[in-house]
Amino acid sequence: MKIYVICPYNCSEEWKNGINKYINTIKKKNVTVTSSWNYDKKDITGYDTYLQKNKAIKKADKIHIAWDGKDKECLFELGMAFTYNKNISLITGYFPKIPPEHGKNIIKTLYCWEAISNNY
Repeated sequence: MKIYVICPYNCSEEWKNGINKYINTIKKKNVTVTSSWNYDKKDITGYDTYLQKNKAIKKADKIHIAWDGKDKECLFELGMAFTYNKNISLITGYFPKIPPEHGKNIIKTLYCWEAISNNY
């Protein structure tokens, strides 16, 4: 199984540690894990980076997302996953909850999408 983890770039150390812990945990389950962090952000426009991420998202069996309520790149990658009708799962329990003032509507949408894509 191939899992792509959507995660924020400019997040707190607490979030980074939680995401790394999560990635290491699922790697132990004999799955291939790729994340937003695996792609070089050094190309000037970001276009090549997004093409690489798009390919990885398309090849993934599942998408797992850790969103801090702020990072817009996570939402862009989530849009890519949406276009491929990917099964998603929200990553919880590894970092603090998102403050209510951040992304209230998108969080509700993510929970609904998770339920629909996983046939809950």
